[in-house]
Amino acid sequence: MEILRLASQAPITGHALARALGLTEATVHHHTSLLRAAGLITSHRDTHRVYLTAVPGALDRLFDELRRAGL
Repeated sequence: MEILRLASQAPITGHALARALGLTEATVHHHTSLLRAAGLITSHRDTHRVYLTAVPGALDRLFDELRRAGL
């Protein structure tokens, strides 16, 4: 959820996410790969960096799914 929240504020690199969350870059990469596969974030490369951005409405859709699942 924190990755989605941060990525919804502005495009952010995996390195910046790792620093902000106190996680390793490998852990962030694992989680962002899952979020990308679920269609909740997108990524784009700018020269040497990859920026992650939450898909508009992604958090709302996630909360809707969690409510439907009773969580």
